[in-house]
Amino acid sequence: GIIESTNPAVVKLFGFSEQELMGQRADIVIATTHRSAFDNYLQRRLTLDIPVSGSHETMGKRKNGSLFPLEFIVSSMQIGSRHLFIATLRDISERKAHTDALEYQALHDALTGLPNRSLFGDRLRQALLAARRNQKMFGVLLLDLDRFKDINDALGHDRGDSLLQEVTARLRGVLRATDTIARLGGDEFAVLTTDAKHPEDVVATARKILASLEGPFAIGDQMVETGASIGIAMYPVHGDDPSTLLRRADVAMYVAKRSGGGCRLYQPEQEAQTLRRSGLAGELRRSIPQGELMLHYQPQVTLATGAIQTVEALVRWNHPREGLMPPDRFIPMAEETGIIHPLTLGNFKVEPSRLTLEITEGVAMAAAAAKALHRLHEIGVRLALDHFGTGYSSLLYLMRLPVNEIKIDRSFVSALASDEDSAAIVRSAVGLGHNLGLRVVAEGLQDRIAETILVEVGCDAAQGFLVGRPAEEGEITALLLQHSNAAPQADQASL
Repeated sequence: GIIESTNPAVVKLFGFSEQELMGQRADIVIATTHRSAFDNYLQRRLTLDIPVSGSHETMGKRKNGSLFPLEFIVSSMQIGSRHLFIATLRDISERKAHTDALEYQALHDALTGLPNRSLFGDRLRQALLAARRNQKMFGVLLLDLDRFKDINDALGHDRGDSLLQEVTARLRGVLRATDTIARLGGDEFAVLTTDAKHPEDVVATARKILASLEGPFAIGDQMVETGASIGIAMYPVHGDDPSTLLRRADVAMYVAKRSGGGCRLYQPEQEAQTLRRSGLAGELRRSIPQGELMLHYQPQVTLATGAIQTVEALVRWNHPREGLMPPDRFIPMAEETGIIHPLTLGNFKVEPSRLTLEITEGVAMAAAAAKALHRLHEIGVRLALDHFGTGYSSLLYLMRLPVNEIKIDRSFVSALASDEDSAAIVRSAVGLGHNLGLRVVAEGLQDRIAETILVEVGCDAAQGFLVGRPAEEGEITALLLQHSNAAPQADQASL
């Protein structure tokens, strides 16, 4: 572990002269707080001569005391009777900055700066573990703005966005520092309040939120009024796992909305009433034998060649009254009621290697999913991480998942031509994916400028309206015949 020689780049990187480094321990260039872990790495690599795969990330320390992220790789060399070790060091400040930006984007809603659905889910899991240990209760509130769609349609999306930002400011003003507030998407927010001693404490928080939204909002030159419907579920009385608590808060919110706004605490009878009111669950069950469910297919092209490599299968419900319904209208209900089982893909005996299943980061991060994901990987099914960049993904955990590709979310791809931040995020995501040995696919490609940028950064493939809209079986078959020299190698299912 003693430095015998250096090259000029080390002098430039750390500010020490070669004479100052000669004979010193290698950890002279490591931050004091990181030396213990670094010495452990070095002990295993040098003293015991144990091969250590990969690099060691630590914090470097310059002669002037400044710190920077440092990558440290050790390799061994035999010269005659001497067994020497060569350390290669790299300043990774720029790479870490890109990774940090990507991780922040993955954790937060771009419009409001609030935690997003995935980070809220992570905070909810942490609160649940703490509450189990300490035998405490906590509340989950789901909030949906009243009349937001009408306001958005009447005033335009820009002013709708401004309203969401103003709502966020008011919510922050009435909630405590210990509360977590998140934007789940659209005009739906969630609040996690962890220091409640009684359900009435959480109801009081909901009423404070409602009161904060009562006054009009000045949006541009318009005065806008909105309110909210809030559903509340309590741990442990209404559920002891995240999905149950969120679902029951959602049921209570639906009851509040049907009642004209305000807040409602979950009651067991509400769930049955909600399903009866919707009526869609029974209709969905009947729709399967009646052949109302159909698949559309969207091509995915290899950017380097333009060849169609895969098609994504997208389920639609051709409802007799509602018309063609997208999956987000009925798949969550199918999952809740068990109808999802006859909807899945076991009838067709597709070769596993031809099938890619898309999973969200939230699903991939769930401990309960790990066994299933590894089993799918073992039988040859490819796995793709969908909506990459919008959810929460620990990069360390991502490296351990048996995924084959990541799909960059359309929100970044659609903004490539106009937004430098989106371009930086896409570039970082492509680099990250390739460094992990993953195929990288861009979703939502709609313009040639974005296509050019994706090619320049080395993105493998893309899908979107520019290269092909979802189409019925006959139309997609005709398209594939035109591309017969690039026949599909995998069929992607996204339900």
